[in-house]
Amino acid sequence: MAGFLLGSGSVVPSEPAGLEAEDMSRAVAGAGAHLEPEEGDEDSNASQLLGEHRTESEATYEALLLGIELARRERITRLEVQLSSHVITTQLSGRWKAQNPTLAALHERALHALKDAGIQATFHNVSRAQNRDAIELAKKAAHTGVPAASNNSPQPLTQ
Repeated sequence: MAGFLLGSGSVVPSEPAGLEAEDMSRAVAGAGAHLEPEEGDEDSNASQLLGEHRTESEATYEALLLGIELARRERITRLEVQLSSHVITTQLSGRWKAQNPTLAALHERALHALKDAGIQATFHNVSRAQNRDAIELAKKAAHTGVPAASNNSPQPLTQ
């Protein structure tokens, strides 16, 4: 599993927080993010109903943005992000350019959100099975339109 580092040069804790970000893009799309901070801290969740006409890649970027916001709220400076989208992982690593204008805009939003929050992120391409928690959050948002509850109860995130 290859990892890629992006972010600021700030002092970071020894162990990064884990972030799962996933989409559920069928007739109606949802995004889910599951944040596992350092050991001893409670996990945080966020999900969002994205509506119709979203591609899988668009929904994955939206899930990543939810996760970045969770990490910013928790003042996390270092993340290991698990994404099942090879396309998005490769774009975030800088090896592929986002050609689609919508994806290019979402890509830029994600990079700016990381930079603005002072977060260093390493991106890993994983199987969807490894992102079970985030997938369940995205499914719930897509199927019910209701954001999943979080242990820390952050409000649903919007653009």
